[in-house]
Parts: sequence; structure tokens; C-alpha cells
Amino acid sequence: MIHSFSCKNFYSFKDQVEVSFVVNDKEIKDKDALEDSGLYFRSPAGTLLSKVNVVIGANASGKTNVLKTISFIQWFLCDSFALKSDQQIPIEQFAFTKADSPSEFSVVFEIEDRRHRSVVYTYNFIATKERVIEESLYKNQKGKILTLQNKATTSVRDNSGTLLFRRKWSETKKRYSLSPNDFWKDDKFQILQTLKNSSIISNASRFGHFESQNIVNFWNNYTGGDISPFGRIGSIVDEFSPRRQDMFIKMLQIYNQHPALKEEVEQYIEKLGANFSLDIQTKEINKKEYIFANAVHRIRNQEYPIGIKNESSGTLEMLFMLGYILSFIKKEDFSGNEKIHHSFAFFDEFELGLHPDVAMALLDMFIRTETNQNNAQIIFTTHNHLLLNEVDKYQIIIAKKNKQGVSDVYRLDQVEGVEIGDDYFGKYIAGKYGGKPEITI
Repeated sequence: MIHSFSCKNFYSFKDQVEVSFVVNDKEIKDKDALEDSGLYFRSPAGTLLSKVNVVIGANASGKTNVLKTISFIQWFLCDSFALKSDQQIPIEQFAFTKADSPSEFSVVFEIEDRRHRSVVYTYNFIATKERVIEESLYKNQKGKILTLQNKATTSVRDNSGTLLFRRKWSETKKRYSLSPNDFWKDDKFQILQTLKNSSIISNASRFGHFESQNIVNFWNNYTGGDISPFGRIGSIVDEFSPRRQDMFIKMLQIYNQHPALKEEVEQYIEKLGANFSLDIQTKEINKKEYIFANAVHRIRNQEYPIGIKNESSGTLEMLFMLGYILSFIKKEDFSGNEKIHHSFAFFDEFELGLHPDVAMALLDMFIRTETNQNNAQIIFTTHNHLLLNEVDKYQIIIAKKNKQGVSDVYRLDQVEGVEIGDDYFGKYIAGKYGGKPEITI
């Protein structure tokens, strides 16, 4: 579960911006109605969290950069170990500022173990392209939320949580300090502090450090989407987007390996108005296995198989999205094992290639409790503003960019006078909330 994340000096964000899924229920008059809406859930730590955050705004306002932030944090926590010692950290800093000034990142997330014990972590890091300047991890098992201000705390324990570790680079001494040392318990982990261009957690998880492995497991296996730290992973029908095509092929392989899932997807396809079944087969050619798929249309009791690539781009996106969404919202994984953690998804232009009604139906799968059995969360950008009336003011994030090229984001509940149940679509289109393009032609 994600509580919040933030960044500073990253892509178009010069100053610190924060995206939060936390709702202050002290401000809510009818708490039961809010939770019954399906839009929210209460985490095991007792925090009221949103299932959905929708990011809107003009083109080039910074919407996609919001998703790149969480994707970059995921990459740094899980995969930065793969960087060679002489490689730079691939941070895209704000372009119109001092060269290689530090970028800052923070994320608050909650992990629930098999005994349903909740742990809330706050992970922070400050880095340039050349090195990590500071990295820290806080832990809280009492359910209190750690704020971003905690990253400046110097005590090992305060009233909001326990500092598990902090490493900090000293420019004068030309070395890192690491405190406290007992989190690692083994000297083989402490030496990881010297790795200048990667996360200690990313490296420690590979060396058998249990708590690091548990954190990386959440970010690797329960968090994902269609955007990397470096941009959107293209379109399935775009020959210049092999990564998204590979993701689609992998999804077909999963359908083929799990017949019950394929049948469920086919049922959703019919409900969404497409009405065909999937015929998926594997063939070995020159000792390499390839997958072939047909959409089988039944017309006048006759079956007509059509190569899956001949279906419309919207149909292919729908097939892709259905698999991804089901992987997030189901209580069990595709092998029938109960999930340990709640899933988190992020999508750029959620509605791309989809009819507005189909996009609304897919979003509804996240909102409805009977389909979203895992209380999975999603954050996505969109230009389909009809979706705004499916959510409420605590779930709408508006991105804006000023004439100096600086992006900012704010949640709609920060705008004075906005009420739950307002016509968010109509008022946004009318320019009441900001975040619309200034078109003069």
C-alpha cells in the first residue's frame, strides 16, 4: 500500500511536490458513506487510503512525470544494484537549474505480512548523477504515519517511528557514515554503504538481508505499470515499441498457462462488447518457443479465427489492460496463492485506445469491492475527463506548469469551495479548478 510519495529537482519538478493517497478522516462528516463508496479502504495500520488517484492537466504540464517519480523510486529500490561502479545514476534533473544539484525522493508505504501485522516504512534518498548523498529508512509498527519531515530527524527513535538506518556522504571526509549499525547485524551488509550509485536495500536484498528482501518483494512483485522512469512503454501496435509488445506477449503466455484466467478474461471481453474467445498455442521453431494467438469470432454457429494482431488497437489494449488489472485486484495470484501485500498500479493515459465507456468500466473494476478483492491502488493520468465524476475531490490530482517551466501538483481538496459530489467534470472543463491549457487559436 502506498501512503504518499514525493520528489524534488526531478524532470519538470524543481521544488518538492507530494502525491498522497491519505485522507484525513477527521475532516469527513459521513465516514461510513465514504468507506461504503468503494473508493477508499482502511489500511491495517488504521489509515484511510484512496484506491484511486487521477492525474489531469494540460499537455506537458508534468502529469507523466508524477508517474515517473514512483517508477524511479521503484527502480532505485529494486534494480539500482545492476549499475556498474563507474555508471551514473540515471536521474533526469530539472533542466533549468544548477548542473547536478541533488534530487530528493521520499515514499511512505505499508506492508502487511501473512500474520496481518502492519509495518509502515518511510524511505528517503538524496542523490546526484554521481552519487547518493543520503539514504534513510524508518519503520513504524504502531500505525502512525511517518511524515516527510522525519528525514531530518537525528535520533534513532522518536514518537513517530524507528530509524533503521541512515547513510550520509561527507564531502570533507570523502566517505559515508552509517547509523545505526545494528540494523545490518552482519559486516557483509555494512560494506554495502560504500556503493555510491545504488540503494543499500537493492544490494542487501541480493545478499540475503531479510527485511530488505521483504521490501524489494513488495516493490518488484506487487507494484508496476506501463511507464518506466524514462517514459511510457509505447503502444502494442506500434512497431517501435518492442517493450510493450513483449509485455503483451508475456500476458498471452500467462493466459495460456492459466486457463481459468483466460476464461475470466473472455467473460470480461464479452461484457465489454467485443465477444470473441482466445485460441493461444505455442510452437517450437529452430529450438525456440514462440506463441501464436487468434481471436475466435463465432458468427452463425461458425467459428472464424483471426490473428490477434489483426484486431483493433483498442481491442489489443483492452486485452492487455484486463490481464494487468486482474493481476492487481485479485486476492490470489494466478497460481492460486494468497497475496501477501496489496498491489499498486500506475498507468499513463489509462484510456489510450479505449472507448470512454470501456475505460470507465475498467476503472470501476478498481472501485467496486466485489471485484477489487485486494484493495489494490491505482494512479493514472488521463485526458478522458468524464472519469472525474467516478471519483471525488480527494482523488483528483491537477498538474500545472508555469512560464519558467516549473511543474506543480495539487489535490482537488486543496482548492477552496470544492465539495464531495460536485460536478468535477463540468467545473474542470469550465476552468474552475485550473490545470487547463491556454489555447488562443
